[in-house]
Amino acid sequence: MMPYRRAYRRCRCTGTRKIFDNGAGKVMYLNVIRFSGEQFAGLAAGYGDPSAIRLLTKGQLTKRLVLIREVIRRTDKAGRPARELATAALAVLAEVDVHHAGVVRSVLGHPQLGVWAATCLRTLPDGGSAAFVEIGQLGAFAAAAASRAGVAFDLTIPARGGSVFLPTLGSAVEIGSGLARVHGDGDSLIIAGSTRTVVVRPPFDAEARYWRPQRLVTLEAEGRVLEVVIEDLDPYRDCYPWRPAERLSLVDVDRLHGLLADAWRLIVRDHPDQADGMRAALRSVVPLSPANPHGEVSSASRDAFGSLALSVPADSATLAMLLIHEFQHVKLGGLLDLVDLYGRGGEARYFAPWRTDPRPIGGLLQGAYAFVGVTDFWRRHRAATTGAAAATAEFEFALRRRQTARALEELATSGELTATGSRLVARLERTLRSWQSEPVPAEIESAAHDVAIVDVVHWRLSWWVPRPHDVVRLADAWHRGRPCPDPGAADLGAESAHRGVVQPDLARLIRSRATGTGPPVAASQADRAYLAGDYDDARHSYLDEIQRHGGPDGWAGLAIATRRSGRAGAHALATRPELIRAVLARLATYPRADAVARWLEVAIPPER
Repeated sequence: MMPYRRAYRRCRCTGTRKIFDNGAGKVMYLNVIRFSGEQFAGLAAGYGDPSAIRLLTKGQLTKRLVLIREVIRRTDKAGRPARELATAALAVLAEVDVHHAGVVRSVLGHPQLGVWAATCLRTLPDGGSAAFVEIGQLGAFAAAAASRAGVAFDLTIPARGGSVFLPTLGSAVEIGSGLARVHGDGDSLIIAGSTRTVVVRPPFDAEARYWRPQRLVTLEAEGRVLEVVIEDLDPYRDCYPWRPAERLSLVDVDRLHGLLADAWRLIVRDHPDQADGMRAALRSVVPLSPANPHGEVSSASRDAFGSLALSVPADSATLAMLLIHEFQHVKLGGLLDLVDLYGRGGEARYFAPWRTDPRPIGGLLQGAYAFVGVTDFWRRHRAATTGAAAATAEFEFALRRRQTARALEELATSGELTATGSRLVARLERTLRSWQSEPVPAEIESAAHDVAIVDVVHWRLSWWVPRPHDVVRLADAWHRGRPCPDPGAADLGAESAHRGVVQPDLARLIRSRATGTGPPVAASQADRAYLAGDYDDARHSYLDEIQRHGGPDGWAGLAIATRRSGRAGAHALATRPELIRAVLARLATYPRADAVARWLEVAIPPER
C-alpha cells in the first residue's frame, strides 16, 4: 500500500477530525462520513442517489486534507526551502478558508489534486529539486483559491516547463524557468516568471497570448445541468494508461462539446439516475491523444476522483456509454476510500471477461461494478435505436449481461471479500438477475454465448496450466480404458505465446455476423463453415486445425461448433481446454480432441 493510502487509512480509522492548525488560530477540520443503509444499498445496486454521491465527494475532501497534511509532515525530507514554500501555501489556504470555505473546498476538489499528492509523496524520499518542485505546487492550489475569493496573497511557485498552472483557473505559459512570483491584490492576478509577467483578471476565462484558461462547458437537458471542464492543461492529468491530448484547438473543443451535449441528453433521457449522480461529482473530462486501432479507450484514476479520461469517439451514444462506464469506476473508487470491500494482497488470478490478463480481486470488482453500468446502458439503449445499431445494442446487452454475471459469481465465491464487500456483490447480483428474463433475439443471444466461450477458451489456454501429476494420471486412465477420474486443478503458468490478444479473430467474426456491422471475412475453412451455420463441417475443420497447429482459435471454434451442433464434450472444451490439450500431448497415440473432451466431461462439474 502506498504511504499516502496508509496515512488516509489511519485517519479514517481513528476518526481524526482536526487537520491543520497553522499556529495563528487557523484550523481546518474534516467530517466523518457515514452512509445510511439506503444510501449504501443504492450504491451497491450500481447506481447511488445524489445524496450518496455527495457523501463520496465529502469523503474525497477528507482524503485530500489528509494527503496535504501528510505532504506537510514530510517536507523536512525535501529541505528547508521546500518546507517554507509549503508552509506559506498552507497559511494562504487557511486564511481563505476562514471566510470563503466553499471556494477552498472547490479548489481542493480539483480532481488532479489527488494525483499531485500521490506524486509528491512518492518523490519526497528522494529529495532534491524534483521534490522541491512538486511540493511547491501546493502554492498553485492556494493561489487559485485566493484569486477566486478575491483575497490578497503573495506566493512563490516553481514553474514547470516554463508554465505555472493554477487549478480551476488556467495556465500562464512561456514565463521562463525557475521560481515564479504569483500574487494578487484582490482584483488582478499577477504571475511573474523569470522572462515574462502575465496579468489576468476575474473571471480568468479570457484566452490571451500567454494565458490559457480552463475550458468549462455547460450541458443541459430536461432541466438537468452539468458543468464539466475539458481538462487539457493540468500537468497531473497524465495519470492514465494512455497519453492525454495536448491543448485542444477551438474546433476540437467545439466538436467535443457537441458530442458531450448530445451524450448528456441521451443519459438524462435514458439514465436519469446516472445523470443525477454525475451532476453531484463529475468535474472534468480528460481527452486522450492516440487513436486506438482496437476502438475507443477510456479510463479513471483512483487518485483523480471526479475526473475521467477518454478518447473522443465518433458518436454521442458511444460517448454516453464511456461516461457511464468510467463514472462507475469513479463511484467505486470513492467508496473504496471509505469502506474496505476486500482484503489486501490477493493474487492476480481471476478471469475478467473484458480483459486478457488475470486480475486481482480489486480489479475484478472494479470491472464488475463498471460493467453493471455498461450492461444497463445497452439494455436501455436497445429501445432507442433501429437497424444495425439496434442489433449491436442487443448483442452488447446479451454479451455484457453474461460476462458480468460470470464476474460476479467469481467475486461471490472468491473468499476474499469483506462482509461489506459480500453485501455489495450480492446487491449487484440482484440488479443483474432482474435483467436476466429480458428477451434478446435468439440468434443474437446464442452469438453472445459463443463470444463468451471464445474469450474463456483463449484466456484459459493462455494462462492456465494443468498440474503435471493430474495429466499423467488422466492419460494413464485413458490408456487403460477407464472412466475419467477427478480431473484435478490448474495453476497460473508461465508465459504463453498467445497472450496479449485484444480480441480473438473468431470473436470479431461472430460479432460482425450477429450485428450486421460489416462483412465477416473469414480466413479459414472452419470459420467459413461456422459462419454459414454448417456446424458439423466446422467442427471437423476445427479438429483438423488443432491437429495441424493447435492455435487457440481452433480450440475456441471447436468448443462453440460442438455446442451449436448439440454434441457432448462442449462443456469440457469451454471450461477446461488447457487440460484436454495437455492430456492429448501426453498420449502416445493422438486421439481426436472431441473424444477426449467427451471422456473428460462426465467428471467436470456443470456450470452453475
